[in-house]
Amino acid sequence: MKNPTWKHNLPENEEFFHWFKPKQGKNTIRILPSWTNQDPFAKQFWLEVRNHWSVSSTTKTPIVCTETTPGVPGECPVCALINRVAKNTSSKYAQERCNQVRPSPSYYLNVIDRDDPTWLVRDTALFKYAHPNIPLPFRLGAAKVQAFSASPSVFKAIMAQQKNYPAPISDPLQGADVVFYRSGSGHTTRYKVAPFVRCSMAVHYDKLNNLENLISLLPLAQIRKILAASDLHKLANLGKL
Repeated sequence: MKNPTWKHNLPENEEFFHWFKPKQGKNTIRILPSWTNQDPFAKQFWLEVRNHWSVSSTTKTPIVCTETTPGVPGECPVCALINRVAKNTSSKYAQERCNQVRPSPSYYLNVIDRDDPTWLVRDTALFKYAHPNIPLPFRLGAAKVQAFSASPSVFKAIMAQQKNYPAPISDPLQGADVVFYRSGSGHTTRYKVAPFVRCSMAVHYDKLNNLENLISLLPLAQIRKILAASDLHKLANLGKL
């Protein structure tokens, strides 16, 4: 039995969250309001996270950019390396790699999947299988609040349509469902967001995921190890491959 969508953010932290994975074809979600009353995220329902992808052929793990992700302080060693490689203007490959690895945004949201809206017995079984010694972090039958990593195209379409909608899209009572369609897979995945039609059925939930806790920062030593094995490191030091 595999359970790839259950994650927890830190080994010493028992806060768990469940990722919403869009299926092929039509998806209908309800976006929920902000998870916090504290600035700077008190008035927004999303959390922007910028990741460096394809840093090294030895790992598929993205590296959070600590320079461009809002609310995450610190210098980014990946950006520092990219800036060094970018000076190698005589190498087309070096410039292509810089563009490939520059931080790209994702937008974390709390959502309810209208096709899977409540925690069911199967969710209980999956969680207990993955974490037999941890108490259930949800109530059977309660609203199934999941974390969704929206692509820039999906987020942009949602925000564009929000301008013409009379209430906040994330309002539990007056908001609207978001309908979008997925096609393709991997690098060929495409999304199309349908226009908001009308106010949808109100939603009620026990609690929201703290989206800030979904940001997973790799230890600096691990990042340096990844960079040392990357062709970017060679480009920065040798000027060419």
